[in-house]
Amino acid sequence: MKTLTTQTLIRLGAALVIAALSFFLLGSITTTPEFHEDSILSLQERQEDVLGLAAASAAASAAVAVVPGDATTPIANTLAELSAGFMVVLSAIFLEKYLLIIGCFAAFKVLIPVACLVFVGGQLARRDGWQTLALKLGVFGLILALAVPVSVRASDYIHDTYDISIQATLDAAQETTQAVEDGVSGSQTQEEDGFWSSLVGSVTSGITQATDAVTDTVGSLITRFVEALAMTLVTCCAIPLLVLLLFWWSFKLLFTQQAPALLPRPAKGKAATPSAPEQEEALV
Repeated sequence: MKTLTTQTLIRLGAALVIAALSFFLLGSITTTPEFHEDSILSLQERQEDVLGLAAASAAASAAVAVVPGDATTPIANTLAELSAGFMVVLSAIFLEKYLLIIGCFAAFKVLIPVACLVFVGGQLARRDGWQTLALKLGVFGLILALAVPVSVRASDYIHDTYDISIQATLDAAQETTQAVEDGVSGSQTQEEDGFWSSLVGSVTSGITQATDAVTDTVGSLITRFVEALAMTLVTCCAIPLLVLLLFWWSFKLLFTQQAPALLPRPAKGKAATPSAPEQEEALV
């Protein structure tokens, strides 16, 4: 066995120190909810918005289903399907919450310490492949730790822009649901002006007019719900997936041994065949 040089000993000591700091210090700090407080609060706000949208959609669907006649049945079914879509978004938010802690645990408690030990083994065994593997494990661990926090920060920019729109959708859903319920029951507790008053009057005056009024009113509400669902799908599902794909692409690009050539290279040892004009000039 060859004698270890001073430079090798320094590398081994640094790798062991990094492994200890990652496991005992960073692993303990980053796996607590307090460390991810800002990200958790941001996800909590989105969770409340999605829960409100799902509840409003379900309430509107139940109110429309009570209207006499079969004309409003497709509208009630559409609202129920939108409510199911919001539950999918809610599941994605809960998954992001769990991955905040799990990603840091896997990175700083498992992957980075293992990467340091593999690096030490590669130095002692003189195996370059082990050192490359150690680097890949370390970078992959950092990707797991950073993917969710970065995606949450990126989603905040879009969410803050459309937060007012979500609140307007919730207010419109509440007013529409209340108007439909008052119209169907035939009881109106307070005086209303404008469209809502005409809606209540049409519901109490006849089934046909009531159906037309409900269809027109809830139709615009469905458009609002569709826009809100699309926005929440982008911020809570699409952006985290795009961030993860970007990190994975960077990881593959970093460890690609050779970039593919844009044009095929000529074979070595073969002279290029002259073109027809060049042959004619040579004959002359």
